[in-house]
Amino acid sequence: MHLMVRNLLLSAGLLGAPLMAPQALAETAAETAETSAANAFKQAYAALQQAHQQQLPSHELRSYAQTAYQAASAYFGDEHINTAKMKLSFLNVLTPSQHSSGDFADLATSVLDTYESEYGADADELIPALMMVLRTQPVRAHLRKNRALFERLIEAAERSPNLSIEQQLRLKIDAATLLLAQGNPASRALLDFPEQAQQQLGASHDLTLLAEFSAARYLEVNQQTRSATDYFEKISQHPFTEQASETQLSIKYMSHARLVATYEGIGESDKATKHCLAIAAMGRGIGDEEEPTPIYRVNPEFPPSMARDGHSGSTVLMFDINKLGMVENIRVEEASHKAWARAATKALQQWRYAPRYVNGASVDTANRKVVFDFNIRR
Repeated sequence: MHLMVRNLLLSAGLLGAPLMAPQALAETAAETAETSAANAFKQAYAALQQAHQQQLPSHELRSYAQTAYQAASAYFGDEHINTAKMKLSFLNVLTPSQHSSGDFADLATSVLDTYESEYGADADELIPALMMVLRTQPVRAHLRKNRALFERLIEAAERSPNLSIEQQLRLKIDAATLLLAQGNPASRALLDFPEQAQQQLGASHDLTLLAEFSAARYLEVNQQTRSATDYFEKISQHPFTEQASETQLSIKYMSHARLVATYEGIGESDKATKHCLAIAAMGRGIGDEEEPTPIYRVNPEFPPSMARDGHSGSTVLMFDINKLGMVENIRVEEASHKAWARAATKALQQWRYAPRYVNGASVDTANRKVVFDFNIRR
């Protein structure tokens, strides 16, 4: 044996030592790998818990949650119930836009499959998994499949002894609202919930108002403008007390905002102004806004002379927003042609905002900027 190799083996204590059997070597390697995977999951899970306790932003939570579910998959196996729970935890920290992108539909389906294997097809435990599968479907999802998911979710909620009436109704509203965003006709169920809520919870309950607002949104999306307006008007005129919840105030605020957009859209600007004033007067309960919130905008008309000649251009306008949410003091900062400036100014004059609030009172906002681009599509 080469002297250098012999010395290395001696120093390692391997020369003359009995060799381990292949099976024992394999078992030792497996135990080492399992210990490593267990430690990795333990650390990832502890880090995720700490991130939740620190209330980190959602994009940071997403990173911790993804690491935790991947570590769970490596340790428990991809189809283990603990891995499914960590996947669901990850999916829960995603934003609504990430849910609806369709990128996570397969992951949510794998969670549901594992939950079904673990708990059975009719177990209460499936409710959050069913909801997540519905939530992660892309906007143009399979209508019949999602309707079946929705019906299954509703049945599970109604037979569950662990959900209160309020929890059942909120689940129904949230699920049907997801279908509405997907353009699914089954979202018509939203029209049934206001009466159910009023009978079970009363006219002033948060969920009754939410059910009415959601029904109005369904009607609005389906171009039943007058019926939607009736709902929005009913909510906006609801007599709220000083003890009104933040949910009630937000629903009233959003109803006024929808009415501004609706009335401006059908040319009834006087009625729109009435609801702009109502938003400005609400103040309390809305919270301070860093920026005014646009509630009605129109695009400028393309000047016919410029369209005929095939010209494109842009305009930069400066403007102020008064404490009633009206646009005023419009100034042309830059324009490639006077025609663009005139068209942009005419459109901006029609915009309406929910004003900025400071200490519960609406205030003026100066020196806002907007850029209008005029391009001809070829």
